[in-house]
Amino acid sequence: MREKRAFVIAGRKGFISAEMVLLLIMLVVFLAGVVLLVNGGVSTFDAAKGQTRLSDESARILNRIGAMLNSARTISLLQPSLDPADNSGRLLFVADLDGTGGSVTLQKGADEIPGTGLETVGVYRPSTRARELQVAVADSSGIARKVTLSSKLDPASGNAFTVDYLSRGGEKIDPSTARTAGLEVGAVRVNVRLNSGRDSGSFVRLFHLEEPLEVQQVALDTDIR
Repeated sequence: MREKRAFVIAGRKGFISAEMVLLLIMLVVFLAGVVLLVNGGVSTFDAAKGQTRLSDESARILNRIGAMLNSARTISLLQPSLDPADNSGRLLFVADLDGTGGSVTLQKGADEIPGTGLETVGVYRPSTRARELQVAVADSSGIARKVTLSSKLDPASGNAFTVDYLSRGGEKIDPSTARTAGLEVGAVRVNVRLNSGRDSGSFVRLFHLEEPLEVQQVALDTDIR
């Protein structure tokens, strides 16, 4: 019978060759599992961090829109004339942004926009695949000034910024068919889809207006397109 070969360490019989190979295989499998576990944890952490950043950005955008809507006096269902293939939403209303005829800053670091009574406000995406969400404000003279509210809209989505109008009873209003006479808007639902490169996500907020807003068709000459 063939004698089994063994490793001898310090005069003591050790593992046979097959057992040593098996032990090494088990060690390699264990280390591979540890590496996969660590990599998976890092990936999960990075994904969660990316989604947190998008969530923070959406909250900032929606908070700004909500603050402007709080000062709205009337709202328009009339959409600016754009490319019919563009499904992006537009939010257009008349508001008293400053409340005192002073000045208002729409974004930290942006130039102040002087207020002269009521302002016409437009929140819109300039083109179908644009990453920017812009705000245009026109004073009583009709001169509009623009600021960029965000540069993280999802360029792959034609619906990265959409707006729905709800009646006092909560029914969705179709701007293309609604009769504006006597119509009031009780809530506005805004959806933004953001993309930061590797991460993307949609965020929705329903703004219940303190007082229903009368629908009044207004124009905002800002070359919105």
